[in-house]
Amino acid sequence: MIILVPATTSTVALLDPVLPNLTATIQQHNGTTEPRIRLRISVHAGMIHQDATGWVGSDLTKACRLVDNPSLRRYLRQRPTDDIVVAVSNTVYHGVVQHRYRAIDPDTYEPIHIVIKELNTGAWVHVSRTTVPAQWQA
Repeated sequence: MIILVPATTSTVALLDPVLPNLTATIQQHNGTTEPRIRLRISVHAGMIHQDATGWVGSDLTKACRLVDNPSLRRYLRQRPTDDIVVAVSNTVYHGVVQHRYRAIDPDTYEPIHIVIKELNTGAWVHVSRTTVPAQWQA
């Protein structure tokens, strides 16, 4: 699934509170229902446009390559109890994460190198371990 977020939405808001809330919701679901939901997510910011075939652009392609890279798949496979793993581009890391906006902690991100198809770049991976809020626990 590709979710395109308008430029008027803050990238900070996507990383906090959207990501922790999504993680908590998935954890709540996984605690009570089978099969489990496990997600790979990428976050990148850039330019896209719509043509006759749909949404296109090198920044959209980059976001797709980030989420589909073997390193991100490996992170999720090696952490069977984690529900969500997130790759953020260098653009997002250096523009948002490293500045510690809200509750975003850059110490919870690890650098990775991604080589997939035409993409050869650095990125940052975060395994989200948000705890289910008490009101959601059975």
